[in-house]
Amino acid sequence: MSDPSKENKLVTLERIEQAITNLRKGKKKLSISAIAKKAGIERKTIYNRPDLKERCD
Repeated sequence: MSDPSKENKLVTLERIEQAITNLRKGKKKLSISAIAKKAGIERKTIYNRPDLKERCD
């Protein structure tokens, strides 16, 4: 049986990676707000997880 929490973190990470890729393609400025909006998550999700925040810098 898989861990739903772990799966959710992987999905969130994938969404953030996709948002970063899309924003870079559009040559838009990367910011936590822009990435969170594009990924469909709240900013606090990124700020609360140092591993996600590091990917956004």
